[in-house]
Amino acid sequence: MKIIKDLYKAIIDSYPLWLIGSILIGWGTYANGWIRIGIGGLFIYLGITTAINDYQLDRQIEKWLRKNEGKLIFFYATKKKIQEKIKSEILPLFETNVLQAYYDGPRIVGDLEKINYLLKRIMAFNPKIKPHNPSIIKIKKGKLVVKDELKLLMEIQTEKEIDKQELRLRIRKACV
Repeated sequence: MKIIKDLYKAIIDSYPLWLIGSILIGWGTYANGWIRIGIGGLFIYLGITTAINDYQLDRQIEKWLRKNEGKLIFFYATKKKIQEKIKSEILPLFETNVLQAYYDGPRIVGDLEKINYLLKRIMAFNPKIKPHNPSIIKIKKGKLVVKDELKLLMEIQTEKEIDKQELRLRIRKACV
């Protein structure tokens, strides 16, 4: 039943391509426009390939979520100076092994698996997960749950001192 729902979702997501293709084919048939029929066929082909690719990507992400059930992701895609300070000062505060997601130039990377658009889909699944908003995320029952938003880490590059005891308590609480 889940497979049918996912296929249906993938087809509905590519609906505009199907619609445009059908209209062009209908118009081309009515007016003897072979070029319109051909372009309409291309749109339908694009709709089919988009639906198949979306379905396969959703399967890969679900498999990845099941495989990493219960793991934590520390998402800290911020400015380079802030990231470096977080890596040196904050990452050692984590007692458990945590997956990381951060900027490497213009791309968000990390020690997550190399699945195309994985991080974009992760951010689409949960609107609380966004760049320049450090957070601790837990994979729970195939969903991404934001355990704590650590916005105070954005001030780590300023002269203001961050209370590491409070931060350590928040990290421990999020890791449970």
